[in-house]
Amino acid sequence: MNWNSPEFGGSEKRNLIYSYQEGLMGKSQPTYTKEFKQQAVTLFETSGKSKTQIARDLGISDSALSKWCKEFRVRGNEAFPGKGHQTTIEEEMKRLKRENEILRQERDILKKAMSIFAQPPPVKFQFIHEHRQLFPILRMCQVLDVSENGYYNWRKRGKSQRKRDDEQLTEHIEDAYYQNRGLYGSPRIHVELQEQGIHCGRKRVARLMQEHELSARKKKRKPRTTDSNHAFPMAPNLLEQDFTADAP
Repeated sequence: MNWNSPEFGGSEKRNLIYSYQEGLMGKSQPTYTKEFKQQAVTLFETSGKSKTQIARDLGISDSALSKWCKEFRVRGNEAFPGKGHQTTIEEEMKRLKRENEILRQERDILKKAMSIFAQPPPVKFQFIHEHRQLFPILRMCQVLDVSENGYYNWRKRGKSQRKRDDEQLTEHIEDAYYQNRGLYGSPRIHVELQEQGIHCGRKRVARLMQEHELSARKKKRKPRTTDSNHAFPMAPNLLEQDFTADAP
């Protein structure tokens, strides 16, 4: 193609094409400078050619050129700030949004992990593994005070025999707990497991129930009202008032 041909638009467009091609050298994905975008918009507004033709000549998409034109109309010279060249307000807003997102994640992690803070690292690693689709792994490691490398090493090692035994025992504990309508605490659950031939320590049962938030529901006691049938001395009726009704 002859860049100097009259139908192509002259030296202004040729320089724009060269600057675009130079930006592509050594890069797998094209990036466009602020000057390139401004010149592309100016070329569209002054050349009299269609947006599709300008975009095809520059080697960009119609949607990109349309987006640049719209942004230039709205923001004028402040358009196309570019990565790392945001205005002061934009940089501050971006920083505040990032901080708010971190605080929100930490708050939600704290809510869900309240019962395991005093537990050993393997328990925390299990929590991180179960919630890895909800929160960033690094953020959970920071909140739970464990190392990220420790978590990934734990994943490589896999579950220990003790952990597998705990999972199997937890299933028996949950069965006994729900069969008794959630009224049994760890001592009675332990007794029931012993009767089923499942031998384990009571403290172990209590630990697993705490980890899985299984606690005995307290029965609601009926409040006691005034009891007049008692042998305690009664205060004398100094006013000698008679509250006996003669008739209904």
